[in-house]
Amino acid sequence: MTEQFEQLKKLASEEWQNLESNHVARIRLGTGVCGHAAGAHPVLDALKSELFERKLDIVVHEVGCIGLCFAEPLMDIQKPGEPRVFLKNVTPEEIPGIIDALENGTSFKSDQILGSLGEKDYPGAKNFNEIPSWSLQVRIATRNCGTIDPENLYHYIAQGGYEALDKAVAVFEPQGLLEEISKSGLRGRGGAAFPTGT
Repeated sequence: MTEQFEQLKKLASEEWQNLESNHVARIRLGTGVCGHAAGAHPVLDALKSELFERKLDIVVHEVGCIGLCFAEPLMDIQKPGEPRVFLKNVTPEEIPGIIDALENGTSFKSDQILGSLGEKDYPGAKNFNEIPSWSLQVRIATRNCGTIDPENLYHYIAQGGYEALDKAVAVFEPQGLLEEISKSGLRGRGGAAFPTGT
């Protein structure tokens, strides 16, 4: 690992660790293409406005789609020490009630809840890990969708982003890099599946 990247990785990991160990609630809102089409930006505006009015210290992130497009706008709420709860098809008009429940420690409306993620179960919510369409997936390229803010480079780096690029630049000579890519079997996504190493 290059010294510059190692320093960047350290800063990114510290920021991520601070976020993970923070003692405030976090809200992730899907604002990918499907979320945007379903009205996520008016929901985001209403959410930020409500939090500002109430002077609440809650971290809000825009995140990518987790593949449950039918449920967009999808809001993922996590209180410290509790599982992530996903509320489906959120509208701007629902924001005050959602924040009331979050602020008062009461349950969200059952018809709003899509499911939950985490070691503990959320009352009245099916854990995504028990749903075959979710639990049988092995997410590789999309493993961070819905978790990190795609506009925050530190989030990406803290999750291993750019490590392969740093290795390619710092460790390999050009011919050795081509050989490594060829050995990997990586192919293009076009119909010909052209070998990337070639």
